[in-house]
Amino acid sequence: MRLLMKLVNQYHRVRLISDEQINRNQVESYAEQGYPMAQYVLGRYHQLVKPDKDSIEKAKKWFDAAWESGIGDAAAAKAVMMLDGYYGEVDVDRYNALIKDGLEKGCTSDYCSLSFYRLLERIIFGEYGFDADPQRTIDTVRINCGREESDDIDEMDPAFYKILGDAYRKLDNKEKAEYYYTKAVDMGYVECCSNCSLLYQPTNDFTHEAWELWEQTNMVGCKLRDPYSYVLASLCFETPYDELPDDKKPERTAQIKETLMKAYALGEELAAFFIGYNHYYGEDGFEQSYDEAWRWFNNAAFWEEPMSFSMAAFMIEQGQAPEQYDQACADHYRLQALRRGDNDQLNKVVEIYRDGRLAEFANEIETRFVPDYQPDEDIEDDFEEDETIKEEP
Repeated sequence: MRLLMKLVNQYHRVRLISDEQINRNQVESYAEQGYPMAQYVLGRYHQLVKPDKDSIEKAKKWFDAAWESGIGDAAAAKAVMMLDGYYGEVDVDRYNALIKDGLEKGCTSDYCSLSFYRLLERIIFGEYGFDADPQRTIDTVRINCGREESDDIDEMDPAFYKILGDAYRKLDNKEKAEYYYTKAVDMGYVECCSNCSLLYQPTNDFTHEAWELWEQTNMVGCKLRDPYSYVLASLCFETPYDELPDDKKPERTAQIKETLMKAYALGEELAAFFIGYNHYYGEDGFEQSYDEAWRWFNNAAFWEEPMSFSMAAFMIEQGQAPEQYDQACADHYRLQALRRGDNDQLNKVVEIYRDGRLAEFANEIETRFVPDYQPDEDIEDDFEEDETIKEEP
């Protein structure tokens, strides 16, 4: 029981919960007796594992009970479920209030302690109903760190240096973005190595020297075990796979697989997405397999990677997913992708809604997505059916 509580209090470990790791009867007994932490654990179990058809309702029930008993982590978990639409219309103000309440109640999990950070991140990129406003994020960090008049912000959690780097990168201020990313790396926030790499990401007209700089920057991140640096290292090569000699292609495929698996082992959800993508299309020497693609897209979606929800929806609609997944599931996946930042799904979600589906999310769709709908734009699905892919036996 103590181990389980430790697991559910770590944001990057909650996916480890399974039927084998929880004595459900024992936890349910404690929860029914009114033990608040057992109520929270049971809520997390139903939220993540979903062992029963009504697990979402049970998760809400137990989170509510734990929250009323003063468990700050339950407030954060409720906030996350609210953003997913499980409490009706998504209300950003209510989300903020729950996060604040969780912090005031001494929340110990990253779900809450990182929520202010995640809130700023969403403001930078305009996700979860926020308007994209990187300057607002910069001003907020300055105010909270007592540096309203200066860019030189010292003695700060390195995660917030990363936030400042993201904000300045969004504002196309490469010099300041690199400055804050570097400060974060110097303080041990190795994930910012990959952010530095993105500042030097090559384009089609880049020189050989530019490619070398890109590779060197990624190499630093990989040596520091930055998971996203591994993803970047697996994606970009000066010589594309198709232009390699045949005897060199297996080596490139093995290199990509090894690099993506390292990123996946370190918790990078995009690694799972790209493994699935390569299996779906048979890219870069990967075996073309819908079964493998579906498995990896679901792994990435479990970590809330938005493009994986989109790809899973596409596979359902193409008849390439397990038969128990229907159109209603595909519609919900598209909405989940849009909520998490895949804005390419906006037109599709609005059209699905106007076709009479997703009616239970009417208020959210009408207020958040319909105003940005562009009916005159013919936006094709990002994931086109590859006619070269043969049906599997």
